[in-house]
Amino acid sequence: MRIYTGRSSLMEPAMIRVLRRGMEAGEKDHIVVVPKQLTLQTERMLLSALALKGSFRLLVLSPERLCGRIFEAAGQPEGARVDERGRVMLVRAAVRSVDDRLVLYHGASARRGFAERCARQLELIRQAGLTPDRLFACACQAEGMLRMKLDDLGIILEAYESLLEGRYQDGETEFAEAVDRAGDAGFLRDACVLFYGFDLAPPSLHRLMAAVAAACPDTHVFLPLANDESARDFDTYLPLKGCLERLTVAARRADVWPERVMVEADGPSDDHRLSLGAPRQAPELARLSGELFAFPVSPSPSPKAPTRVQAVTLRDPMEECRFAAALCRRLAMKNDWRWNDMLILCRDIDGYRQPLKEAFRAYGVPLFLSASRAASRHPLAESLTDALRLAEAAPRTEDALALLRAGYMPLERDEANRLANFIEKYALKPWALLRPLRRGNEAEREALEPVRARFAAPISALKQRMQRARTLKDQLTAVYGFLEDIDAADQLRDRLNALAAVGLMEQAGEEGQVFNRIVGALDQMAELMGDRPLPVAELRQTLTESLDAAIIKPLPQSGDAVYAQTTDRITAQRVKALLILGETDQPGTDTDGLLNPAQTQQFSRLARAWLGSDGMELSRMRRFYLKTAVEMAGEYLCVSAPLSALDGGAQHPGALLALVKGVFPALSVRGGISDDTGVQWMLRGAPAAAAASAARSLGALDEGEPAEAWDTAALAGLMQVSPAPQDADVCRALAQIDMALRRGESADALNPETARALYGALRRQSISRLEQYARCPFAYFTRYGLKPERIEPFQLNVQDEGTFFHNAVHEFLLASMEDLNRLDGDEAGRRMDGIADRLLDTMEAEGPLGDSAVALAERRRLKATARTCAAVLAGHMQGSRFAPAALETDFGTEDGVARLTVNAVTGECTLEGRIDRIDEWAEGGYLRVIDYKRGGKPLALDEVWHGLSLQLPVYLAAALKKRGEQSAGVYYFGLDEGIMAIQSTDPGEVEQARLDHFRLTGLAPDDLALLEAQSPNFQQVLNVKVNTGGTLRKGTLATDANGFQALMNRTLKKAGEHLDGIRAGQVNVAPSQFRQQNACQYCDWRDICQFDERLDGRKGE
Repeated sequence: MRIYTGRSSLMEPAMIRVLRRGMEAGEKDHIVVVPKQLTLQTERMLLSALALKGSFRLLVLSPERLCGRIFEAAGQPEGARVDERGRVMLVRAAVRSVDDRLVLYHGASARRGFAERCARQLELIRQAGLTPDRLFACACQAEGMLRMKLDDLGIILEAYESLLEGRYQDGETEFAEAVDRAGDAGFLRDACVLFYGFDLAPPSLHRLMAAVAAACPDTHVFLPLANDESARDFDTYLPLKGCLERLTVAARRADVWPERVMVEADGPSDDHRLSLGAPRQAPELARLSGELFAFPVSPSPSPKAPTRVQAVTLRDPMEECRFAAALCRRLAMKNDWRWNDMLILCRDIDGYRQPLKEAFRAYGVPLFLSASRAASRHPLAESLTDALRLAEAAPRTEDALALLRAGYMPLERDEANRLANFIEKYALKPWALLRPLRRGNEAEREALEPVRARFAAPISALKQRMQRARTLKDQLTAVYGFLEDIDAADQLRDRLNALAAVGLMEQAGEEGQVFNRIVGALDQMAELMGDRPLPVAELRQTLTESLDAAIIKPLPQSGDAVYAQTTDRITAQRVKALLILGETDQPGTDTDGLLNPAQTQQFSRLARAWLGSDGMELSRMRRFYLKTAVEMAGEYLCVSAPLSALDGGAQHPGALLALVKGVFPALSVRGGISDDTGVQWMLRGAPAAAAASAARSLGALDEGEPAEAWDTAALAGLMQVSPAPQDADVCRALAQIDMALRRGESADALNPETARALYGALRRQSISRLEQYARCPFAYFTRYGLKPERIEPFQLNVQDEGTFFHNAVHEFLLASMEDLNRLDGDEAGRRMDGIADRLLDTMEAEGPLGDSAVALAERRRLKATARTCAAVLAGHMQGSRFAPAALETDFGTEDGVARLTVNAVTGECTLEGRIDRIDEWAEGGYLRVIDYKRGGKPLALDEVWHGLSLQLPVYLAAALKKRGEQSAGVYYFGLDEGIMAIQSTDPGEVEQARLDHFRLTGLAPDDLALLEAQSPNFQQVLNVKVNTGGTLRKGTLATDANGFQALMNRTLKKAGEHLDGIRAGQVNVAPSQFRQQNACQYCDWRDICQFDERLDGRKGE
């Protein structure tokens, strides 16, 4: 065995030289063994480097495939082979079988993810060759939490190996059997075997390498380990030094005496030294490769900033990915590079998956993401687990909704959405979906019953088969029957073909894998789990954990593409450009087993074996991977970091940017919060990307902001885009922008006749409708013209609460008409309790309140709030000369000559509505109007002036015209809990704050006598304050009779203008914008108009 050591950049050329010489020297077969994820990449690299179109003498194998070749030549071991899915199943079964003996992990088998993590920990233990007895011995020497963990792991390992014994082969057993049989594999004796691309190989792989070397004298191992232990950066290579030592020990135990060959960039060559010459690398990159993670660092003496090394900070990961795509496009065009000459590394490759896809698609750059995901996250696997949940004894509504929306049930998308809306609207329980519909009106039931039946049929069949199942095999057959009932295989094939037809080959490849992963998991369950049937919940959890361990990998396409992978993996192929994304100071994941790094370190010391990386080794390996990547880059390097995460949280650049700047002090970090000119020009370098930025830039122009040079150039370039097929997406985007910019011209109005057909003649109109039009004409058109149906979940909502409080206060006042002005707070609360109980009983029996624990808590809250409101109402009326004169008073056409009308330009209209309460001082001839509000904001006179707030002035006008008295004010009374944020703990101050909180807000009269008539303590009842001189304090909303009249006149005038606009057919998307508030903020119809203040040419008014 020859072990070649040297820096990472030298390992590839060293391996190619050995391979070339061997293939030129004779007819031996050459077997290159690489990690599984590098097989295809290495095969392509070797064919290119050796100028071969193919060769029967050259094989690239993973260690697992090498074991398979050994078994083919030397005999198959006993026992069925199990993969990661089967391993997790067996570990789960082992944990369950010894659960009563476990201490720390007792009951852990019920936790999702435990079996997978435990399987990973047992894998490390078995790779080190430890037995249960060795584990128990280590536990005796350990203390605290580690002792309990090792004791439990020893018990689990004993049970797991008992399940394996003589029946199954997992990865470690397979390696051990291959080690035993390697000497009998004849093909090894006459072959040349090269192990390449491995860094921290586990002990089991070292034993396999040694066994192969014992059988094959021509064995070579390439290990990326710097030879000079005095090098300033050698600390980074310490984990690889330990790996070399462990490999040497394993080889000597197999009677193999390894020979170390040091690979260097310069110097003479001999039997123990191989000189290859320095790899081609730009001088700046060569300097960075040597100085990165070196101590002490030797900064570049050049006063000039490097041109081949860049550092950038961007706003967020999305902008970072757009920058990466634009940079790849620019480098390819400028240097005539192929896409696969560029590599992207990202620590959080899963988190960056979607931003990378979207950004590279926008810039027209092909991308291959080497990021796998668990099969359990595929919609088909989720559909299967949701269906199994529905077959359990206590299914959940959210599982039914998830199954509906996954897209695999025999329903059209529109049908699934309509049935989902029906479920939410009527709060259907899952079991109700398996029977004919009973809720809803006849038309709804008639339309949706066939849809429900098709949805329920596969679930009912699954449930019945599971109930009839007598063995686990019967249960698994029932599960497979469900997949057949929904035509899962055909649906996946159709999706695969559709994705492939539009060029999404990576996603198509994933669709092609998932069915095999699911069926494979079912087969292994049948093989491994025995005959005893499982509870449905346990079967579902076992299947889910098995699919968690089953990986769906994207398959590399034959076409040219930029490659993207995680930074936590060795970079084995040279590239011209390297982009490292997401380099923030966020910590990485330390372990996926059951022991933390500190416990791993202590366990390794006790066992005198390598059992995974401890914290220090993990840190060194992260540095090693980054250093390896930089060494493999030949022409250009860019390191970037986002200033905020995908969720908006602040991020800070990581140590790598600081280290790069330490090597190149003159380097300037580009980007940041302020616009970097070069970055902005590059981000608009592709038509699709320029089209996306055009929306923002045109919106800024419409606001009067000056255009930036890069935006002007991008817009000019977009004018030249032709309607060619390759630019179809860009043309569609431009058309959408054009429509948005012209929205103020093209979609402003309906024909008045059309408006009349939609709304009628509008001889009567409510105030709430007019206020809706004032907020946004399009919202009015949507709600009262188009009339879309809103699906409200069948649960307590704001409207239900408002109705309850209005009814409760109404009944309380009716019951208290005789003594309200003398009623104390305690009696008012008791009276309200009886009223509230009666109303809440009705809501519980007939409405959405229900009888759950949450509903009982809501009941207590509603009742307490009603009690508080009653006490406050009574307090407001004590000593008042006013008394309630009318409750829930309607006004409108039934008032005859006293009705309130608006004389609009387009014709007269009667205003109608309902006034919550009118209080009257009969002797004085005054009345006041009070409207109840559940939350909301106080009366704002500027909003009244602009016609945005009409309700209170119109109510006052209607009451005065109806009753013929004078105004004593118009007010809001807040119906809430009276919860306030206050620092004081003084009871008097708290009580005063509570009284202030419940004061009536609105417009009061400026007559002190009239204010005192409303309450002797009017400053505590009304939102008014009096100076010591007896005058109203500045800022108090108060006026005289003329002011009230002017307010009402202005309101009626604005109401007439709104009516004219409605009758004229105005439907423009013009949300009101007032005092930094936009009507879109709480609009129910925002998704329909899709108004964007950055995009739309016409803003709200």
